[in-house]
Amino acid sequence: MGIRVCDYKFSADEQWILPDNQMGLSFSATWENLKFVHGMFSKGKKPVDVFWVLSETDIPSGLKFVEDETDEGHYFLAVTERMLVEQLIAKLKLVSYRLSVIQGGGTL
Repeated sequence: MGIRVCDYKFSADEQWILPDNQMGLSFSATWENLKFVHGMFSKGKKPVDVFWVLSETDIPSGLKFVEDETDEGHYFLAVTERMLVEQLIAKLKLVSYRLSVIQGGGTL
């Protein structure tokens, strides 16, 4: 259904997403972190989409931005309560309405 197993913690039957504060969609809090992440992908010649989240975005209940414990400047949009995969998809769609692709934001 479009949710990657490596991004979120699934239940054994893959019907539920389980809370985990160190898993979720990746976001950079700083330009330096974003340049590092982009550099990792560009070396592997894999395409990467770069997005910007508006600072005053309302995050749906059950989701929270959590700092990566191993990488300063990197955050996860983590799940904080058990929810069905369909519920996560609906919540991520709400977040996606507030995303926009960076156009001409400078060189990475």
